[in-house]
Amino acid sequence: MRIELTNNNWFYEAYLSGKYLELYQQAINNLSRGSFVASVRMEYDESNFNNNMKNVVQAIICGHPELFFINPQVSIQYHNGEAELIFESLYDKKELEDHYDYLLKKIDEVVEQLKEQEDEVSIIYALNDYLCLNFTGENDYSNDNGNAYGVFKEGYARCEGFCKIAKLVLDRFNIDNIICTGQVENEGNDYPHAWLAIRHNDIYYGFDFSFNCSASIPNCPCRAYSFLNNEFLYVGRTQDYSYPITDDDSMLFWNQHNGETYNLRDLGNADIIEFRNNYFSIHHLDLNIEIGTYQIDYEIPDWIIENLSPYSYGHTFDYRYLDKLNSLVVYYIND
Repeated sequence: MRIELTNNNWFYEAYLSGKYLELYQQAINNLSRGSFVASVRMEYDESNFNNNMKNVVQAIICGHPELFFINPQVSIQYHNGEAELIFESLYDKKELEDHYDYLLKKIDEVVEQLKEQEDEVSIIYALNDYLCLNFTGENDYSNDNGNAYGVFKEGYARCEGFCKIAKLVLDRFNIDNIICTGQVENEGNDYPHAWLAIRHNDIYYGFDFSFNCSASIPNCPCRAYSFLNNEFLYVGRTQDYSYPITDDDSMLFWNQHNGETYNLRDLGNADIIEFRNNYFSIHHLDLNIEIGTYQIDYEIPDWIIENLSPYSYGHTFDYRYLDKLNSLVVYYIND
């Protein structure tokens, strides 16, 4: 079996040079042919070895989601003048061939759906909507929910799983993208997290599909964590590498759809977006508007009813307050 590697992994390769770049290239070539060991002869540099080997593994895991079968816990060794990477397959040889065929089939299906879109922005939003409506987000760190095959098969994804499917699809459209990693803060604790940087018009924007999924409702996706700039992407999160995210805020959803809200009467100014038989709107709230538990539970429904006339668009409505974006997503539900 031969696995086709579709992406030129320029971003993480830039952190590699010399023998480490050689090791990376050997590793992805071996893995694509079913061999799980890669090694090169090199001098041992105690001060830089571990960090350089971490960069090699990052380039493999985040740069090539086609290699879905790799256990992300990679053995790094140095002995007798050789640096060695030992990979473990999550599946046996027969399973691997079947799973790869299944993964290709599912990616083909998504790509075929997205071909109907008119432009690049529409493709990216349609991909976001597909991910939000077809998979359930979860924080359990199992092997299946972090690789593209497992997500398609089981229907559950953690942040990595969303990113890897998105990357495989975007690579088919030649839309440049980077799987980014770091930490995200939640209730005072930091947790490992992954998101995507996607290039549009030669500018990289941040996309957090797992956050969008968690803020979605059945039959209507959330798009708030899309086309984020540095100001909004890095609220409550840190990055493992220096990712090329823009300062440009023109593509933020609320800037595109009149959703910048300086007082509660401005809620009615935002565009209400149709999605199938439902509708949604996204409003970024001014920092002077205080949002606490009482406001979320009691005042926000009143604001929505008074300013948005939700029953004009749906039989009922729902909403999510996104504290990291200080934004309100309102859903108008008909089915």
